[in-house]
Order: sequence, then C-alpha cells, then structure tokens
Amino acid sequence: MNLNELRDAVHETACRKGWWTDGEDHLLLAPAVLMLVVSECAEALEDWRNGYEVDKPRWQVTSSPYPAQQPKAMLNGHSGDPGLTLHTPDGEAHEIDLNDADDRDLLRLYGYSVKPIGIPSELADIIIRVLDISGAYGVDIEDAVRTKMEFNETREVRHGGKLA
Repeated sequence: MNLNELRDAVHETACRKGWWTDGEDHLLLAPAVLMLVVSECAEALEDWRNGYEVDKPRWQVTSSPYPAQQPKAMLNGHSGDPGLTLHTPDGEAHEIDLNDADDRDLLRLYGYSVKPIGIPSELADIIIRVLDISGAYGVDIEDAVRTKMEFNETREVRHGGKLA
C-alpha cells in the first residue's frame, strides 16, 4: 500500500467514525486538526518524560467500548498491572499478560476493550492524523514526502546551525 492509499483508508475510517461530515467548512477546521497532531506529539513526550520505552507498546484495559455492553467476566487488577486475572463465568481464572496477543483477544472475547497506548501508539496517531488531514484536503502526501526528502538531501549537515 502506498502513502496515498493509506491516506485514503485513514480518511475513510475517520469519515465513517464521524470526524468529518458533509457540508463542514474544512478551511475553518484546519487550525484545530493541525493542533490534534501537536496534541499527539505532546502525549508521546509525556510518555517519554515518564520513562516509558520508545519502542515498547503498552496496553490499557477498559470495561467496554460500548457503554451498554457489560463485560461477561470479572477482571481483577488495574489496567497496565502485570497481575491481571480474568475470572470467567464458568469459574476459571486466567492470568493475563497484556503483552500477549492471545490474552488481549481473550479479554475482547469477554467484552473488554484493550487499547494500545504508549510512545509507539502516539507516533502512529501522529501519522494517522497527518494522513487524515491529507485526505480531507486532497494532499498528494506521497509526492509531498518524496519531494521534501529529495530537497533534504541537498541540505548541509545540521543546516541552520540548530541543535535539534
């Protein structure tokens, strides 16, 4: 999948989930949606400041993605704790490791939502936001990235004398 195909898929999902509606003046929304990219950067920075590893995803468990749906099993422990135990209606207890995809699937089976959080997730959110904005405004993001990368190759090392 190229960047423009990914842009279109991301934007279609955002539209389907109600983030863009017909008739909105997208020019008025531009500052707000650009600040959403900044907010994702700030969330990644806070995770970094809190000592979380850049390359390690973390997980958060919530009771249900739908307020009317109650979980079908009891979960003991707190989201992110290593000692989570899922007690199913048949009386079985399952020790849960949120880093294990099968355990996350088991939680979902019983009505829990398992959300990826942490720096990798925030970096993904940054890309998703940029692709969504590109889709909303018809930006050929693949060409824009390629053009900018070609230009960056012509720049001096640490151009502008900046530290970062």
